[in-house]
Amino acid sequence: MGSPNASRRQWLHKLALAALLTVPLGCLSPTLPLPPPGRPDVSPPDGSGITTLIGRVPGGTTAIAFNLDSGRLVGQVTDDDGEYELAMPAEIGDQIAIWYRDGLTESGAVEVTVPATQADLGPLGGATGSD
Repeated sequence: MGSPNASRRQWLHKLALAALLTVPLGCLSPTLPLPPPGRPDVSPPDGSGITTLIGRVPGGTTAIAFNLDSGRLVGQVTDDDGEYELAMPAEIGDQIAIWYRDGLTESGAVEVTVPATQADLGPLGGATGSD
């Protein structure tokens, strides 16, 4: 049998190796997504084809809108109040996904439809979604 110090050293070596192998696995665990933002107010396109999305996300995050029909993407870093106003080219009926990002973590998205008139907005903002 080996000396007690040698056994203890081997045990500590194995423990350290196990710890080193386990730590990276903790980094691979999935991060839960942030909750989606509330539905924004969406304006119909103006005379130059620009629609405006106005809403709020957690302060200090980046609000992002992606026009699923045209492939256009816009974003804005928000102040502490989290309010954003995004202007993007869009046509009536275009589907736009809105989400926010906090560092490397993204929220779920909400989708809205660009309305034909301001009256097409739902009670919570955003298009009513009736097609």
